[in-house]
Amino acid sequence: MWLLLLELRTPLITLIITYSISVLGLVLIPGMTSEGTAYHLSFLDAFYVVSYTATTIGFGETPHPFTSEQKLWMLVVMYSTVISWLYAIGSVLSVISDPAFQRLRAHQRAVNRIASQKLPFWIVCGFGGAGSQLIRFLDQSNIRCVMIDSNQARADVAKLSDLTYELDILVGDVAEPQTLVDAGVQSALCRGVLALTDQDQVNLTVATNTRILAPRVPVYARSGTDANTRNLRSFDTEVVIDPFRVAARSVTQLIRKPCAFALYHELVDPDLNHIDVVEMPAEGHWVICADGRLADTVVEAFQRDEIPFCLVSNQAPKD
Repeated sequence: MWLLLLELRTPLITLIITYSISVLGLVLIPGMTSEGTAYHLSFLDAFYVVSYTATTIGFGETPHPFTSEQKLWMLVVMYSTVISWLYAIGSVLSVISDPAFQRLRAHQRAVNRIASQKLPFWIVCGFGGAGSQLIRFLDQSNIRCVMIDSNQARADVAKLSDLTYELDILVGDVAEPQTLVDAGVQSALCRGVLALTDQDQVNLTVATNTRILAPRVPVYARSGTDANTRNLRSFDTEVVIDPFRVAARSVTQLIRKPCAFALYHELVDPDLNHIDVVEMPAEGHWVICADGRLADTVVEAFQRDEIPFCLVSNQAPKD
């Protein structure tokens, strides 16, 4: 509301000045009664005449027929007030249709809904592949979420999510402390923050800001490097999720313990993870086709579990 008034200050000032000059002119210009006696309109009567004239209602000349001077002034009042109103209405429509204003209104509505939450919720930072799947998974357990993402297109996709509740979505920079505050990190109903963006520095910033704003709130963060993992743990991040190490551990578990692997995923989510037990070859070696950090973590996992392998990569793995 205050932003709307700020954007409309020029049209409002124009309307006020136009009305003031119109009313003052009607008060100062003398009229004539039917008996030929001169009179002056009061400010209330003048404002009444200007108001029904500017709104094109037109109740006629009151309290007496206007003189030629009053009629000339009323012509000025008619055109000036109508133009002022057209300018004001056009400005209002321009502000309301502005995409930036609409985004701000949507953001404020989401903040108000979050503030009025009556049920516990988790804050999910990032609506990528992991974030979207996690929100759906939590919904199956009747756990509500608040989603933050800097990308408007992903936010629009999130609005179409088939959930049992209306997902509260904030579009903004999750690295900004105010964004976390708007998402309800300081609320007593906030159960935790999940930093799942694809940028390690952003996830680290989310973890540190959460520690400062709401020390009691646990943080689960995604990390793509060992250095970032150490930084996250230095801020007492409860859970650090390294997708490369998770993938490497899953592969080695599938090879060494296929039954345990299938059972684990069936227990985690039987609807999404129906995995048949695969019989693994007893002899031979595995061919790993990977590079970068994924190759490093998979090679490390294979070496730790003493699984024979041959690496096919564009670069040599780290020692």
